[in-house]
Amino acid sequence: VPPVDAIVDLVLVWPVTALICWGVARLFTRQGRLVDFLAAVGVARVGWLILGLLIGTVGRAVDDGALLSVGPAELIFALALVLPVSAWAIALLVTGFRTASGLRGVRLAVGAVIALVLAEAITKLALWSWTAT
Repeated sequence: VPPVDAIVDLVLVWPVTALICWGVARLFTRQGRLVDFLAAVGVARVGWLILGLLIGTVGRAVDDGALLSVGPAELIFALALVLPVSAWAIALLVTGFRTASGLRGVRLAVGAVIALVLAEAITKLALWSWTAT
């Protein structure tokens, strides 16, 4: 990923995800501060930051660095890192959503799913439009 795209991803995804989580939580309850959602999303993304740095050192650049050649052992290693970090990040997002919103039970489950799916869709569409230009 070019450095500019990585910075755009960081600048866009973090606050937009927090804003969407805050907005969805406000539909279900009247409590929750935006700063709490920003903190929750930020903490959940720390694992991805560390994982990105680790995986970035695994591939071997081919030609101008635009293509990567990854062998089977490296792919297994990457998956062994990505799957637990993904699960942990989702758990942190839901826990942060619960803590910041005060929601529990079914309302928490529905609110968290709506917020995270909506945030993922909106940020990926925005990133896709950014890279398409």
